[in-house]
Amino acid sequence: MRGSLYWLKRNESLLLLAIFLLALFIRTIHFLEFSRTPLSTVPVVDEGTYHDLAKGIARGEWIGEYVFWQAPLYPYFLGTLYIFNENIYFARVVQLIIGSFSCLLLYFITKMPFNRPVAFISSLILAIYPVMVWYEAQLLPPVLAIFLNLLAVFLLLRGVLFFSGIILGLSALTCQNVILFGLATFFWLLFRKRGFALLFLFGMLIPPLLITYRNWVVGGEAIFISSNSGINFFIGNNPDYDRSTQVRPGREWERLVGEPARVLCKRLTASEENRYWYHKAFSFIKEDPVGYIKLLIKKFFLFWQSYEIKRNIPYQPFKEDCSLLLKFLVIDFRIIGPLGILGMALLVSRYFLLRKKYKNLGFAKITYKVYFPMLLRRRYSIFYIFVISYTTSVILFFVTARYRLPVIPFLIPFAVSGAVATLSFFKKRRLRLVLLSFLALIFFLTGYKDFDKNKDKGDLYSLLGDAYKKRGEKIDAISAYKTALSFKPEDAETRCILSELYFEDGLLEEGVKNLEEGLSFSKDEMVLTMLGGVYRRMGKPKDAIIYLTEAIRVFPSYIIPYNEMAMAYLDLGELDKAEKIARFVVENIGYGKENPDAASILAEIYSKKGEDRLAREFQEKAMNLEGAKAR
Repeated sequence: MRGSLYWLKRNESLLLLAIFLLALFIRTIHFLEFSRTPLSTVPVVDEGTYHDLAKGIARGEWIGEYVFWQAPLYPYFLGTLYIFNENIYFARVVQLIIGSFSCLLLYFITKMPFNRPVAFISSLILAIYPVMVWYEAQLLPPVLAIFLNLLAVFLLLRGVLFFSGIILGLSALTCQNVILFGLATFFWLLFRKRGFALLFLFGMLIPPLLITYRNWVVGGEAIFISSNSGINFFIGNNPDYDRSTQVRPGREWERLVGEPARVLCKRLTASEENRYWYHKAFSFIKEDPVGYIKLLIKKFFLFWQSYEIKRNIPYQPFKEDCSLLLKFLVIDFRIIGPLGILGMALLVSRYFLLRKKYKNLGFAKITYKVYFPMLLRRRYSIFYIFVISYTTSVILFFVTARYRLPVIPFLIPFAVSGAVATLSFFKKRRLRLVLLSFLALIFFLTGYKDFDKNKDKGDLYSLLGDAYKKRGEKIDAISAYKTALSFKPEDAETRCILSELYFEDGLLEEGVKNLEEGLSFSKDEMVLTMLGGVYRRMGKPKDAIIYLTEAIRVFPSYIIPYNEMAMAYLDLGELDKAEKIARFVVENIGYGKENPDAASILAEIYSKKGEDRLAREFQEKAMNLEGAKAR
């Protein structure tokens, strides 16, 4: 054993270089694999949002005009890269390099509280951890957040508290969940180094407070970091958790985000929207505390099960259908999760042996006066603090693979310890403990079966269709959308996009058939509205009105079917009915007053009625609204 330790120490630099090169090699192979898909050149979902923000920053829009909606550091990081090279591949390559350096940082922060063998194995596992490899090729915050978290802990363990706090504050501008870890670390430092803890806290608060001040200057509201915390809290704390967490960007997301304005019938400031969502979530918690407790328990198990819950591009179906490398990299959460819990439990359990030494004290006194102080003095307690605090912060909101990922580097050393302990039990023939360990592993290996893998596959092919469509590759887009519908035929948005492509190619019959097929799965207002619009343009306004009436019944605050119906009555020459519907839109539906189409329809109606003054008034209004919309 001593010989092995001496060899590791003597060859440390060489081994670290090997780990770095291995990490970079694996990430490069994945990058080349990923580059074969259209998703590598067309940022989708949150990637698209960050990409667009970064392009604006690269053009010089550093301050911005509005309160930050999301944590802002990652788009600024991306924008800085785009100043040098706006090629999207350049940003992805830089992230691969950062991810490879994260493996080295994990070695250094693990070596101090654990030992060199555990540190070496941990950094090696991080180098080949497939979900880490996957996300480091995505234009998403985890790669930067993980690097900053590891750097902050590296500085913390070396006593550089002020700069450690600043780095952690920057990490909070990338992923706000880490704030809870920062506060827990502050109290840990109070226990260990009372006078220096304030240095860490002061450093940690500087970046978030600067951004809060910027929000106040730009938007007139002192919003802490970003304004999306309220809606995220609601998404994870409501009676329909499964549905709300699966809402995709597009129509469903826009409808959710627009709910406060629709309900309150006015434009809201960022802080007002935040308060609306927090109020709605806390109303659920107050009215159904038992349901809320059950939801927290559910989220706890969702966090620790093995399936990678999607939030952007679904990882699991991409691995199965598009990547040989990710299939080959088998050390994932199915192994790290249960072994990590086992390792954490075993490291803690040794302190319960203190009960034999302090027989005269009760359990509470042993725990409070002896057990916790000894545990907190251990350097690896910072790993416990990160895992527990970060897990808690995710469970308080909602669980996805992307939000779970930052805990992985801090869980891996525990997993290595758990694996070593399991081997030790086996050698000493403690078969009961070995059996329990493997039963836990089997539980996590099979825990993902409750997830709807077909829906995730459908989402992947929908995103592939979106990417092909943006690249102008219609045939491939149609093929991808048809594959998506084979997995989730109830997806109305994908069905409507597919029909649009059919209509563009003059395949009217196929487009209508596709939409009517969708109605057999659900009476969706978007499908009904599109069918109504198609029949109106086919010169069948009476058939159009049937579908549009049903669309309005399904979703009364959806403006488009009203406008289409007004046009259908206009085609029939029933001007009074057309006027009544268009007026209803303008006077009663949310943003109807600001809808240029409704104003334009009214202008046409009044023109046909011979009421020239009203026709000119609404035509001018329509033009002004179009101009405002363009701005």
